[in-house]
Amino acid sequence: MYNSYREYSEPLLKAAAKLQDHLYIIGRRKATGKKVLDNPKYTAYLLGRFFCYVEVFKQLSPSMAFGKPRRDRIFSNILGRIQVILAMDNSELVQLYGGDNCSSNIENPFKIPSQEQASLGQLMLRERWLEYNFRGGSPHKTSSYAHSGVHFPEFTELLEENSEFSRWFGPLVEALNPDHVIGASDSQNLRLGLFQTALVDLVDFLDPAPMCTIIPAYRRRRLYTPPRMVHTKLPQTLANIYSEEADQRDGMLPQFHGVPNTVDVFVSGPTGVGSTFHTKVSNVIGDCPYSHRVSIRSHLQSLRIPQAQM
Repeated sequence: MYNSYREYSEPLLKAAAKLQDHLYIIGRRKATGKKVLDNPKYTAYLLGRFFCYVEVFKQLSPSMAFGKPRRDRIFSNILGRIQVILAMDNSELVQLYGGDNCSSNIENPFKIPSQEQASLGQLMLRERWLEYNFRGGSPHKTSSYAHSGVHFPEFTELLEENSEFSRWFGPLVEALNPDHVIGASDSQNLRLGLFQTALVDLVDFLDPAPMCTIIPAYRRRRLYTPPRMVHTKLPQTLANIYSEEADQRDGMLPQFHGVPNTVDVFVSGPTGVGSTFHTKVSNVIGDCPYSHRVSIRSHLQSLRIPQAQM
């Protein structure tokens, strides 16, 4: 099980890490007024590669659980948040994430409907092109060829010469022109910043700190910190549990000590946070991605600790 987990989670981890790195550099250069020297084909390739490994994980989901319902739910929530950030309409995105200070006039280089995300990912699967006559030769069959993606030279060739591939990826490449990508300091950067930040969350889940065995910590920089993360204070009772769990994980504690009888859990934050969660948008996408109440509640239930909502 461990070997299977590594075989299929590491490609997804590395694809997410490379993509968020790339988006961070683009966003920071635009934010500082520097010219973005970027190849939109490469950005589209990194997006397609990420969607590819998400599709692989979906195919394997019946047998590729993480072993604990809490971790499975957190993983599903992160992937769901990424899908929603890319697919949501501008007005809904602002309504759910933007609070009162964000403009609804958001450019759409990263607005990709959910069905299109899946289609782009499936087109990137290497097994789909085993019979294709690439200039550099057809992809070799390996033990994991069915669950790997095409490389960038193959991507470029397919984009230029295959009508089906170019029909799907061509509009994305055009939309990803560097002039269309919004810098991180602009109030209109919401979708780009949220997407990059959610990718970092996925990296943190698949390769947790402080170990960071595959992706080093310095590569986990965030473009955007949502307002609710700044203003919502973590209850001390919950902070104590997190601290003890970290110590236990690192071998500093054999078991939990001093766990309180009840833990306070904030399910809403300051003005503009809780209110946005209770809009009709939440009925469409489910749990508020920035409310940790789902993962917190599951975790506390596993510890047999009751929760008091604040």
